[in-house]
Amino acid sequence: MTTATNIRAAAGRVLRAKREEQDVSQEQLGFRAGLHRTYISSAERGERNLSLEALQRWLAALDMTWERFGTALDRERARRTRER
Repeated sequence: MTTATNIRAAAGRVLRAKREEQDVSQEQLGFRAGLHRTYISSAERGERNLSLEALQRWLAALDMTWERFGTALDRERARRTRER
């Protein structure tokens, strides 16, 4: 896996975990963030590059700061590295 793929996959896992922690469906999140459900689904699977604008809308819809997202992303990447 390339570094870009690793980052996309880790970001998707972090965003999915936060969404599920709040018991929000992909459709509900899409409505809140102004994003299509299929965009959310493919991003959560690490198949899509997120634009900064889309990520900002996503984080706002989940009431998550950039700082918390970055910290969670670092932890997820470190966890996956240890598993290898």
